[in-house]
Amino acid sequence: MSTSTSLRDYQRTLSARLVNPDAAQSASKLGIQVGATRWLVDLADTAEVIPAPALAQVPLTRNWFLGVTSVRGNLYSVVDFRGFTEGVATVPGEHSRLLLLADKYRIYSGLLVDRILGLELGADDYVTKPFSTAELTARLNAIQRRRSNAPRPLNKASHSSRKARDPLLHI
Repeated sequence: MSTSTSLRDYQRTLSARLVNPDAAQSASKLGIQVGATRWLVDLADTAEVIPAPALAQVPLTRNWFLGVTSVRGNLYSVVDFRGFTEGVATVPGEHSRLLLLADKYRIYSGLLVDRILGLELGADDYVTKPFSTAELTARLNAIQRRRSNAPRPLNKASHSSRKARDPLLHI
């Protein structure tokens, strides 16, 4: 698992990459939400993300150790990431996901997180359901900014006038 990075530090690193793209590493990140805290995790540190599976509890363990589960024949230990970091148990819901750590660590463990926020570095098409209109509008604005030189915010007036021309807006 990668170390925690503040948003300000991440923005500085991103700015440095934009100024000198040859010197920077090209690594994609996965955004996760744990309670009210948002984290960025290197995709190289993750094997996959799956819906929270059924767990077999293990007696006499810490309260943040939720148990074990079988994923395609491999036994994974499951840690409540919020319970471990904040001491507050995660209430599994429809957005809860199990983030499986990469096989390179040889620990076969998964972290239960509240929500997957999406991929960083241009993956604006990943929207979890149910989605908010504000989130969808922000993602469409980001795609539009990348396609054109001048950023044009998407508002109700421009949405209705461009709806017939842009197939992306027929959502």
